[in-house]
Parts: sequence; C-alpha cells; structure tokens
Amino acid sequence: MTPSTDATSVLSRLGTYQNLVTLVAVVVAVPAGLYAGMATGEFAVGFLLMMVVGVDVPSFYERRWPVTYDSAWVAVAWTVVASALAIFVFLGLFWVASVALGPGLVSAAGAFVVTWGAGVLVGNVLSDRY
Repeated sequence: MTPSTDATSVLSRLGTYQNLVTLVAVVVAVPAGLYAGMATGEFAVGFLLMMVVGVDVPSFYERRWPVTYDSAWVAVAWTVVASALAIFVFLGLFWVASVALGPGLVSAAGAFVVTWGAGVLVGNVLSDRY
C-alpha cells in the first residue's frame, strides 16, 4: 500500500475528517490531562484540560473553523497544533490564576471558562472574516 492509500483506508474507516479530528484530540487530551492533573496535584486541572482539548477543539473545528481540509494529514496536523495551543493557553491561565487566587478549583474553572471563551471569540472573528 502506498502512503496515500493508507490514509484513504484510515479515513474510510473513520468516516469523516470530523471524526478523525475528534479521535486525535481525545488521544492528545487524555495523556495531557492526566499529566497536568498529576503535576499540579489538582484533579480539576486534569479534567478541565481534557474537556478543553477533547471536546472544545473538535467543536471549534466543526462549528467555527472556516476551512475544510482535503487531506487527513492536514486535519491531524491542525488538531495537534490547535490542541497544543489550547493546552498552552489553559495552563498559562491556570498558572496566572493560581498566583492570584491560589491553586484549586476556582483557578482551574476560571482558566477553563476563559480558554473556552477565547476559542469562541477567535472562531467568531474567523468565521466573519472568511
């Protein structure tokens, strides 16, 4: 099998690029959330990070991203980059909130809400421009 045939075969089993984006986001979300939860000692950090990456990133792709990709590999790359950006933003906001408020559920929830809100804002701006 050639590489393009392999990608076509995988894509046909997954059905759509949206399913592929969701699968990759979940594969990134679980270890990232587990590690973040263990590193911070806060269950809420790990759980909410999994929600941001595993739920919000695929939702953003489906509802707000103005480009539909023709390649499974481009969709995978988009998902990995978007997930990394979401992880960076969430953990950065959690760190800032932890310094101001102390680590805990309030800081994690605040980071979640602001990360989600930033995604909605960026999505609205992009959908209006393209």
